[in-house]
Amino acid sequence: MRLNLDFKLDTLEERLQYLDDYIKNNKDFTDANLEMMANYILWKVEDPDFEVDSNNSPWKNRESKHISWQAMQEEELEGNRKSIYFQISEVQEKGKKRKLIREEILKKLNFPDCIETINAILNNPTGEIPGHDFVLNEQKIAWFTLWGQIDKTEYAVQTWELLNGRRRADLPIRQELYERLAFFAFLFKPFPTYQELIDDLNKMAEKWDGYTALKKKRQLVTLRTEQYSLLDSLQGEALQKHGNIGLYWDEPNSGLNGFKPFMSKELLFDDFSDAQFSRQYQNLCIKQLQYADAPLGPKEIDFRDPKTVRNLLAARDDLLTSMESEAYQEYEITSLLIKYLDFYIKKCNFTPDLSYILNAKMNGTPNRQISEYLKINFGLNYKENYISTIFTKRIINTIVKEVEKHYRDIERILMGRSVFKICSCCGKLLPRSPEYFNRRATSNDGFFNYCKNCKNKKKAIKEME
Repeated sequence: MRLNLDFKLDTLEERLQYLDDYIKNNKDFTDANLEMMANYILWKVEDPDFEVDSNNSPWKNRESKHISWQAMQEEELEGNRKSIYFQISEVQEKGKKRKLIREEILKKLNFPDCIETINAILNNPTGEIPGHDFVLNEQKIAWFTLWGQIDKTEYAVQTWELLNGRRRADLPIRQELYERLAFFAFLFKPFPTYQELIDDLNKMAEKWDGYTALKKKRQLVTLRTEQYSLLDSLQGEALQKHGNIGLYWDEPNSGLNGFKPFMSKELLFDDFSDAQFSRQYQNLCIKQLQYADAPLGPKEIDFRDPKTVRNLLAARDDLLTSMESEAYQEYEITSLLIKYLDFYIKKCNFTPDLSYILNAKMNGTPNRQISEYLKINFGLNYKENYISTIFTKRIINTIVKEVEKHYRDIERILMGRSVFKICSCCGKLLPRSPEYFNRRATSNDGFFNYCKNCKNKKKAIKEME
């Protein structure tokens, strides 16, 4: 249907009246017709304060013969337009960029003592603040930890650029950055002192190659973006779950409180045994299941979240390095966390090619090098983008599935010995479930007598013959 609109009308009121009459006399408008009519009105909206009563519009509930128009409305204007009538001023307000200024954030979040301390430390960057009592709470720790990460990463990146001729010699590191690092060292003293912090950052920048520096630049962008997430997540005194896993271990004052589903060394077992059906062990399983089912608390992470697993894989080497420091105060919980991560990776039984991709991604190897290695050693011609897809969709999801399987295994232990059976081939005690045994309709319990692993081994031997 071709629209016959009068574009000679100069005022918005005339066009609205003309379009209302036009709709009353015509039917069966297509999506393109509705879009054209919307533009017919919008082209004449010049006054941002102009308002239209869309509730009394005769064509508010008009539906096209295609159902995609409503979805197109939300997608094109991001939900700001509930009908074809909308206020330009509202859209412009929604589209404004928020600019984060640290002093304004401190005032907005009611940190008057922080502002006083900042002013004092800037006047004396490397010294003490006599008679000043500075008390940290959860909100301050979260913000200053994030800002400390931003400042340290920015300083290291700029130092690397100066050392490698990527930054003009007449463009030194900003004095403000030195002052912020001094404040950060003062805030979390004595881990470390100001001069130790600067020396460590300089040594770290000297060891970087081009790829590591590029990776840190991208990390800097991510950290700066996290400020908006943290600003939105703080409601009063309640600190919500934060997406950046690295925040939990960056400083001793902002440590991890726990991780789910379980936090017990006794639950890290390779094989089932009759000892696990004792009352003492089952009581432990009950407590751990209650902990796993409880809501996620502040500074807690969950292995059942793919994003958490991905961030942990990326942070594993950094965590091991942090544990080597004598000043590191979270050795026990970090050690247990890494044990659980390695336990779930081992349970996955990845093929050699997937194991290489996992280790390479954990070490920060570029996809191009991974692709070349797979082609030479495994004969796999994978594109660079597909390497990331394998890592995200297959490797990480497989780890998450093993975590969920571990949870179900603990539940089965509580059910007792009756839900287990012994494999006739390997002799292992395993849960009587499709996860461990293939189904067999003619069997008494509905499963084969030998487990899936034994069946796969027999199949592989037969194929080799």
